[in-house]
Amino acid sequence: MGYSIRTALYQSDLTKIFIALFLIGIVISVYQGLLESLGTRIIRKISTEPSSHEE
Repeated sequence: MGYSIRTALYQSDLTKIFIALFLIGIVISVYQGLLESLGTRIIRKISTEPSSHEE
């Protein structure tokens, strides 16, 4: 991703810069969504497991 931005900057092609930034935004959004769903699953699993401290 950084390479495509660097190339676009050298060529001073704004269209390529905006497309690269747009793609980076999409990738970050998908990554964040995956992390949030994984965190939700972990929290659910922890809260449903019986605690070893309770008798």
